[in-house]
Amino acid sequence: MERSVGVIKPVFDTMSRSLEEASATIGATRWQTFWHVTLPSLKGAITSGALLTFARAVGEFGSTILVSGNLAMRTQTAPLYIFAKFNEGQVEAANAVAIVLALLSFFIFSILFFARDWLDTD
Repeated sequence: MERSVGVIKPVFDTMSRSLEEASATIGATRWQTFWHVTLPSLKGAITSGALLTFARAVGEFGSTILVSGNLAMRTQTAPLYIFAKFNEGQVEAANAVAIVLALLSFFIFSILFFARDWLDTD
């Protein structure tokens, strides 16, 4: 997560707020501004962040399974759970957990987007 934020934050910081302000002046809601102005502007950064995050996750997967083990309900992390369910042929369970993780990430990103006005120190 920290890598994807490290890629997205500089783009966020250099984005001109004038497009978002223009969107507000023509009556767009914050959600409309987010979906039609901000998100398309961040598309490249989000893709880069996702690829870096995936690469890091793959790199750390082997060490996690070797060091902490894969004991259900004890040392099993979400990626190890997904891996175990996929190997057991329970693809639906693996996909469900992966979707929950993706939605959680999007929810956190959305909170950061809407809270940036309060967090902005300029």
